[in-house]
Amino acid sequence: MHGILTLVEEQSLQMVATDGRRLAIASTPIEASADSKKRAIIPTKGMQLFGRVIDDPLEQIQVHFGENQVGLRTRRAEMFARQIEGEFPRYASVIPSETSNRCEADAELLHKKLRLVSNVTAADTRAVKLAFAKDQMTIEARSATCGQASAEVEIAYKGKSAEIAFNPDYLMDGLKNCERDVVQLDFNDRTAPGKFTLGENYVYVVMPITIEI
Repeated sequence: MHGILTLVEEQSLQMVATDGRRLAIASTPIEASADSKKRAIIPTKGMQLFGRVIDDPLEQIQVHFGENQVGLRTRRAEMFARQIEGEFPRYASVIPSETSNRCEADAELLHKKLRLVSNVTAADTRAVKLAFAKDQMTIEARSATCGQASAEVEIAYKGKSAEIAFNPDYLMDGLKNCERDVVQLDFNDRTAPGKFTLGENYVYVVMPITIEI
């Protein structure tokens, strides 16, 4: 999708984006009238421009929903973006509601280890395997041209011994925007999506890669 689903409902603003292989969903409380209920798909470029004019994260801004446009007003600028017509993918079913495995790891350290191990992956097979055991995660990658690499990360883990593989670029993209010192990963098995909690109201879901590493 080239747009971000933007929802206003029950004093909350929620934004959802997906490219078919991963999904991000974030929300924040807002001030709105009791009967306010809005839904719009805003072009990604438009949302990026909105973000550039918000130079103070504590500034109060106004969001306006028109028939075909969405507007943003700050103290120094007012911008509009035309809404994208069409249906947004049904994303709710992709977000795991119940999981059997949970890992908590230092976000900065995990990002560093992923970057190091991913250096041996090939361009056409970007994949790292995460192997979980009690209090430890092992990150592994290999390729015919670059060899193999592994790294270990101390974690807090609840669940059985398990493995799951992801595109490392997707994981690092999420970790770069993590709002907490500790990232939480919930998943069921190697074929099910991984749910990364990156903030109080920020969830990032990544589809696994089903290949042998």
